[in-house]
Amino acid sequence: MASLILKQNKAIDLEKMYKQVVTYLPGYACPLFLRVQETMEMTGTFKQQKFRLVDEGFNPSTITDPLYFLDNSKQTYILLTKEVHERILSGQIKL
Repeated sequence: MASLILKQNKAIDLEKMYKQVVTYLPGYACPLFLRVQETMEMTGTFKQQKFRLVDEGFNPSTITDPLYFLDNSKQTYILLTKEVHERILSGQIKL
């Protein structure tokens, strides 16, 4: 998963992001999930605090931030809905 913070009044182009990721990163390094956040939590020494993100995982029921999933069949990132999440957990969608 990659966590992104967008500039104010900017939107993410999911198709362009997909093309950049699959073109410039090896398959094992492509983030399967994108999480768009307002701010990044920092420690006292200005390091990114990732423990909460790891604990929350990729469950759209518990996360209020927008989550996107890398869909190779559509060649874009798609919104991670509860239905897509269930299909991933059941094995219908392979990671």
